[in-house]
Amino acid sequence: MDPSPSDDEANFDLFGDLSPDEQEQTSARHATMNKANDARLDQLQHSRISPEDRTIKANRWLFMHTRRHHRHDSSPDATLPCLIPQLLTQDECQTILDQLPGATSTEWTTARHSAFPTTDIPIATTPSLRYLMPLLQDRLVSSVLAPIYGFARHQLGFRDLFLVRYDSQAQQGLAPHTDGCLMSFSILINSPDDFEGGGTLFYTGSNTVMMRPTHQGDVVHHDACITHQGVNITRGERIILVGFVDTVDTIRQDQLGNGARKLRSE
Repeated sequence: MDPSPSDDEANFDLFGDLSPDEQEQTSARHATMNKANDARLDQLQHSRISPEDRTIKANRWLFMHTRRHHRHDSSPDATLPCLIPQLLTQDECQTILDQLPGATSTEWTTARHSAFPTTDIPIATTPSLRYLMPLLQDRLVSSVLAPIYGFARHQLGFRDLFLVRYDSQAQQGLAPHTDGCLMSFSILINSPDDFEGGGTLFYTGSNTVMMRPTHQGDVVHHDACITHQGVNITRGERIILVGFVDTVDTIRQDQLGNGARKLRSE
């Protein structure tokens, strides 16, 4: 979970120490580039070509530039989060809960997300829970998120998938943040009767949207650039399954880069 990219953009000085002539030239180049990008965006948005028939780079470009336009869009539903009821059944959620270690187990870690740490368990390195990756890839990422966000079924994958535990006596919630991926989701795993409070608060422009699932298995998905926070629980324990979704090409590149850095450090 990463700080909002808008913070860096707000502090970025486009012109720096440029002379007036250089500033004018730079401004003109940016205006030309923006005009070309707007024309390409309009062409892709009105094209009859399906996302299934576009390259992964074209779909990612379209997603990123549509996102930028939405940041300045006055439409209240431009980037609103969405709730899908009971993507997982109650029995499927209970099976996950049965696999979880106790609250004091060292399998729960707070070391994986430096900026906004959560108390979590990574799915990819937990054998008893690894089945969730293909299950959710098929049921949610490929079948639901890909068409909603304008990608082909095979173009999206998990940058991360992990279970998070909020506890009224420990980590109660999470401060406002954005996620370092294209889109994110969270699934309520335990019963809403097990805790009080909770939910996710989204900050969309001048509006705030509270999403509080009411059933086990409910999923909330959203553009990862929307600032959001985990609202504190005041009683009990809240267990959610969180997924960070991105294009498979960038995930592969990052994995190769991380592997190379690890080899150099050994």
